[in-house]
Amino acid sequence: MRVKGIARYAHLVKEYIGKNPDTGHEYPAIYGVNVLIHKSDPQCAKIIKGCKEALMNDKILNKYTLEDVTCCFVDMALDSKSPDSLNDYMCLKAKVKVGSKSGRPPAVDHKFDPIIDPGFQVDGQIINIECNFKGWYIDEDKKYITCYLNGTLVTKEKGNLPLESLSAKPSIEQMFAGIDVNNEEETPDF
Repeated sequence: MRVKGIARYAHLVKEYIGKNPDTGHEYPAIYGVNVLIHKSDPQCAKIIKGCKEALMNDKILNKYTLEDVTCCFVDMALDSKSPDSLNDYMCLKAKVKVGSKSGRPPAVDHKFDPIIDPGFQVDGQIINIECNFKGWYIDEDKKYITCYLNGTLVTKEKGNLPLESLSAKPSIEQMFAGIDVNNEEETPDF
């Protein structure tokens, strides 16, 4: 399936190793990107259909609904870690494990030149990805629909979201809201 949207948390050249915030346990290294798609975009229905088909094609998961599993396509309004500016978006979390048989998914720029520089700015750009969906049943508490990233085309077009709104971290302005930096009396001498 081909999907177009705004890139967020792109790890297309250098792998990403996440940690469970509660246990500190490291997750397997991945290449991946989150694709933000406005809720009014017709692609959302196509992606949901793809997720449902992956659910139905799995001999164990076919008795469940998308609400019963952890899905790779999430409503950003329900994600407590995301800023309110993303509430009108859905997020497709596309990834592949490092060391998989298929290797690192190809990533190219708008001229189809390979992206090999880990510093290449992708977040905030409009991207096209090629992906597919698969269901996974590990046990009753671990049921997933995963989106596998097969390749990425980064356009030269910027998305309509400010780069700082793509982060789950507060902006510097939010961190220090309410502090009067112009009041010399409140600033201690160090």
